Amino acid sequence: DAFHYQTYDLEPLLSACIAIYRATGKDYFTWKTANGSSIKNCVDYMVPFMTGEKIHPEFVKSTVPFDKKRAQNNEKGYAAGTLFEPKNGVNTLALAAYFDSAYNKIIRQAMQDAGYLNWRMTLNDFTGIPRLD
Repeated sequence: DAFHYQTYDLEPLLSACIAIYRATGKDYFTWKTANGSSIKNCVDYMVPFMTGEKIHPEFVKSTVPFDKKRAQNNEKGYAAGTLFEPKNGVNTLALAAYFDSAYNKIIRQAMQDAGYLNWRMTLNDFTGIPRLD
């Protein structure tokens, strides 16, 4: 119901994929399950929301008590219906960009072309790190 949880779940998986790829050369970013699911598909699902092509109201159907408490406490971004802000997906896409540099364009669009935004983007561009693309 919220990209907050999408990014929260994907970031450690992407970090693990990078570590495994660097250590073994095995690509779990694009690896697909028997039903066709992949971590790449989960990242790609976010793209139209990162570019502004689509909008996503956060926490609208959440039944998680913690989400409700944060909303009642007026914590920024946790009120039901608050629109997902693309900048909140930048770290997720920066991790995915290790495997596919095409995500960098989307990241820069979300951040109004701010250049290098975090250490992961800088490391992704470091020559000598093997990448898939």
